[in-house]
Amino acid sequence: MNIKMILKKIDFISTEITLFHKGSLSHSSIASGIISLTSCTIIIFISVYHFLNLIYRENDSPKVANNNQFIEDAGIFPLNSSSFFHFISFFIEKNKYFESFDFESFNLIGLETYFLAYEEDKDLSKYNHWLYGYCNKEIDIKGIENLVTQEFFTKSACIRKYYDSSSHNYYEVGDKNFRWPILGHGTFNPKQKLYSLIAIKCEQEILNNIFGKEHTCKSDGEIEKIVNNRGEFHFNFIDHYVDILKYKEQIKIILIE
Repeated sequence: MNIKMILKKIDFISTEITLFHKGSLSHSSIASGIISLTSCTIIIFISVYHFLNLIYRENDSPKVANNNQFIEDAGIFPLNSSSFFHFISFFIEKNKYFESFDFESFNLIGLETYFLAYEEDKDLSKYNHWLYGYCNKEIDIKGIENLVTQEFFTKSACIRKYYDSSSHNYYEVGDKNFRWPILGHGTFNPKQKLYSLIAIKCEQEILNNIFGKEHTCKSDGEIEKIVNNRGEFHFNFIDHYVDILKYKEQIKIILIE
């Protein structure tokens, strides 16, 4: 069978005829055969190209869109390096640089209830709570060392102790009885778990629970000077978002300062 006959056999463009003509069902031609062969080749090539792109995600096409939807239960997120890690740095506006967090002036306390509940009686022994001390690179940022590279990190404040209101004891990070605070379930869920972070004027008892008796709270006058120098608390935290165009690394983790 020569090339002419092959092209006539694969011709699917020519219209059918009601009468057979030399064994053919259509008025086939060489030109129509060439067009048919070219069309099939292009169709196969485009199909394979897009199929491979769909399988291997080699580029960002085709473009996609996303939408937000309400989730009744958003799950539980611990406030540590595995999920929602955070630390608090101290910035002096007047000097334009970050200083060591001044624990002799301020205490940082985390509560798993609204801070207004604590404000009513200021009795910490009634509430599970967390105390902040200086951050530790070896303990606090396992797995996210590449994100937290600030020189002032070890001068900043991280969670150091947990107080269990049922046992009336403090437990350090790493202790079997220590637990991390959590954010859980979502704002509109009846089982919502929240976390309130408050800064108060230094209290010696709290300071002793963090550092022992190595430090002494500053006087009201000294603390007032720091406030007048526009000392600022900076809340730094790890955030997660989904990049819908990056198929191999969809979950992006960034540090927001």
